[in-house]
Amino acid sequence: MSMTAKKRVISAILGGRVDRIPATAVCQTATHDQMQLTGASWPEAHLNAEKMAKLASAAHTYTGLETVRVPFDQAVEAEALGGRMEIKGEIPAIVEHLRDFSEFRIPENFLERGRLPVVLDAVERLAREFGEKLPVMAGIIGPFSVATQVFEPSDMLKWTITRQRESAEVLSALVDPLLEYANELARRGADVIVIEDMFSSQLGSKVFRAVAMEPLKRLVDGIKNIVVIHMCGNITKMLPDVIEVGAEGLSIARETDLAAAVSSARGRVSIIGNVDPLDLLFKGGPAVEAAVRAAIDGGVDLVAPGCSLAPGTPIENIKQMVIQTQRYGRRAGEVTPSAVDFSKIFVKYGVTKGPATAYDQQLPADPALAEVARAVVRGDTGAVETAVVAALEKWGPLKVISDGLTGGMNIVSRMWEDGVYFLPEVVNAADAMQAGIALCEKRLGRASVKKGRIITHVAEGDIHDIGKNIVSALLRANGYEVIDLGRDVPVEKVVEETKTQRPLLVMGTALMTTTMTAFPRLVERLKQEGLETTLACGGGAVNQEYVETFDHSVFGDKAIDAVKIAELALKGLSWLEIREKIHK
Repeated sequence: MSMTAKKRVISAILGGRVDRIPATAVCQTATHDQMQLTGASWPEAHLNAEKMAKLASAAHTYTGLETVRVPFDQAVEAEALGGRMEIKGEIPAIVEHLRDFSEFRIPENFLERGRLPVVLDAVERLAREFGEKLPVMAGIIGPFSVATQVFEPSDMLKWTITRQRESAEVLSALVDPLLEYANELARRGADVIVIEDMFSSQLGSKVFRAVAMEPLKRLVDGIKNIVVIHMCGNITKMLPDVIEVGAEGLSIARETDLAAAVSSARGRVSIIGNVDPLDLLFKGGPAVEAAVRAAIDGGVDLVAPGCSLAPGTPIENIKQMVIQTQRYGRRAGEVTPSAVDFSKIFVKYGVTKGPATAYDQQLPADPALAEVARAVVRGDTGAVETAVVAALEKWGPLKVISDGLTGGMNIVSRMWEDGVYFLPEVVNAADAMQAGIALCEKRLGRASVKKGRIITHVAEGDIHDIGKNIVSALLRANGYEVIDLGRDVPVEKVVEETKTQRPLLVMGTALMTTTMTAFPRLVERLKQEGLETTLACGGGAVNQEYVETFDHSVFGDKAIDAVKIAELALKGLSWLEIREKIHK
């Protein structure tokens, strides 16, 4: 049985028979190599339909990927909803956000706004050129992930808990314009609609089901086409919820347990993935073959990068993924994944009476300080303030900070690492802790003595600041003064602040693979200025091996590693010595 790429991909997504597993990509596919070969480059290809289509076609023409896909960024819908977009470097980003739900309005003539007409035109061009032989994929952003761009991301995360009903209402209101856009993409020739809901993976099942699941399901149900959902990060514990949404395909990252995904999805949704775009496709080498074979043996229905391709990915590495998929793709089904028992779930920490949990045992022994810690864990600002006032009648402000507030945040950190808490809970806890610290510092009549000063920032071109916010909160909780420069921070601004502030460390995060190159550039500029400051890097776009390609840098795999790195720097260790202790 010989099939066209279009029939192969669509049949695989729908669970039908195929001659072999297809090699595709459901997220961003453009690379610098492709730009050079086509003459269609960023930023113009974000703004011009002809260049957008030309660059999208290169993913098939030069690598053999069995699809063409637009757009290349995740800001199209938020821009059309009124967000101010800027392109700093290569990637469009929303740079101004609404501060409250009361400011939100769905604009009229939605399909005529922003770059929506450009993407629609590009899809039509691709359908004319490739419609008979290749599937045309069009990406849209899911309701919750759109909301995290329309509003401040950290605010939106907090509101999913503190203003849950209003959050759900806003997400519900977003469904209609997104549905109108998705169905127009289908009418123009898109064979598959890919819903990127990257931020929903950070909610955890409880908040996802309470706020984001129903709007996403309504969007999927209303799209008159094949639908694939892509979620970043580790969604192993959320798999039953995401599968229940009802898309035909689910694209997963390498962090999600493949066996669990295949077992849960059997007969309900196709699994797409999960080749690491950074560790493997960016670097290349024999590991690409092993990863493709592991994905196929593990039960994927379509082989694809587990997220967007880094623009610096060499064409040859992508071709290797395609070649190895063609080589091993006929052997699908030889390995049966093991079943996974989802009945063992974590129970959210509470303050109800009952048997002591491992987290209860971490509370301070003193009842007043324990109440402060509990309030921090709940993320209840009012309760923290009440508990701090009561604790200050017995203990000094520094004791309340170190044992009560920091003790509570340490429990939150542990719960986050254990998968009991997710980002909404952590963000709310961090805010509650800061409210308590403010009361203690007011009692002191001065700011509490800090261990050292640390600059935090999100790499130039990157707007995703949630990881940076968590790092900043953990550092503050552990007694450091944090100079938070925000998101999308130019290299020169970090250099100037480093010259002025003389920090113990500079810390940077990057979620987008398109922005990670800011870190080696920053190191070089710091060295040029004679600044020997260590740069600690983290975030989904970077890994240890990448960070080790440039000096004066350390990689932190998890947010809590920021505290470990800071403690080592405080002891006077050099960047090389810190690397030796932190890197695996």
